[in-house]
Parts: sequence; C-alpha cells; structure tokens
Amino acid sequence: MKHTSCLGTICTLSALAIAAFAALLWAQAPRGARKQRLRIHPDLTGLYGATPVEKIRFDGDQVAFDLRWQFGDRTFETKFAGKLAESKLEGELTSERGATKVAGTKVVRAMRGRGAR
Repeated sequence: MKHTSCLGTICTLSALAIAAFAALLWAQAPRGARKQRLRIHPDLTGLYGATPVEKIRFDGDQVAFDLRWQFGDRTFETKFAGKLAESKLEGELTSERGATKVAGTKVVRAMRGRGAR
C-alpha cells in the first residue's frame, strides 16, 4: 500500500478526487452555453466529456488540467485553470482561439434501492 500525506485544502481536494468526483460544467461559448461532464478518477486522471485528461492538478483550492485533441495531422490543446469552492468549480478554458468562462457544480447521484428503475 502506498503511503500519501496531504495538508489542509489539498487533502480535502484529494479526498474528493479519490471518491471519483464528477462535475457538470457549463461553458459560455460564442454559439451559446454548452455543458460537459468532468470526471476525476482516483489516480487523478479523468475525462472531460469523452476526452481523456492525463493529470488533474490541485494546489490549494486551484484546479488545473490540459486537454489534447487530434484531428488528422493537427493537434489542438486547451488548458483549464479554475477554483474549487465547496461543490462549485469555476474557471477558464484557454486555447489558441481565446478563453471561455466555465462554471459547474458537483454531480450528486441519488441512491436507488433494489428494483428501482
């Protein structure tokens, strides 16, 4: 078993990530608002929609990650930097095309009993 240590807010954020944290994020794009789910896996990798995220970084209440898409011979990069406060995440996605404000909340799934559909 690997021993890890953490202090203050970092410990809290890491605990959220270890619990397979998911947030529904809204981005205000030129063509209107778009929603996307951010999933954080226990190893701090994740998914932004269907796009894999190699490493989600936490520093205090700051959250950051990089996205890379490939279309043919071209690679596109987008960076997210934001702040996590309680169950809310706010920040910006930045690419060569500019910056987009993003805001979202933690997704909490209701527990279902057996046989519930």
